[in-house]
Amino acid sequence: KFEYLKALNETVESGYTIELSSGEDEFVYVGGSIAAPGRKPYTEGHTILDYVSMAGVVPISGKFKHTRVIRNGKKIKLDPYNDPVLPGDYIEVSKETFESTKELVSFFSQVVGVLISAVTFYLLLAKE
Repeated sequence: KFEYLKALNETVESGYTIELSSGEDEFVYVGGSIAAPGRKPYTEGHTILDYVSMAGVVPISGKFKHTRVIRNGKKIKLDPYNDPVLPGDYIEVSKETFESTKELVSFFSQVVGVLISAVTFYLLLAKE
């Protein structure tokens, strides 16, 4: 009997992930601006809100106006709270302008903090 796992461990380089599936499992794909993009197990009756929550993000505003669902290659409109998602659907969570601006301000705040620390350290050393 051929040992598939042993062969995979010997031939796959570190840093890669291989997922094997029987092809019978059903998934919903979640991507975009989320913590854990990828496929999520399909559960009958789950909504956009359920899958986006599984992927690690619940919009602060509670609005999903920038979230879209692609089914069979076509963009469709679903009520994020009530309409069920189907197997094979792709949910894309886009960043809202407010969130992008907030991230930019946070980044610059961190840079300024590091610069202030560096200047303070330099001035302390210069006094000695």
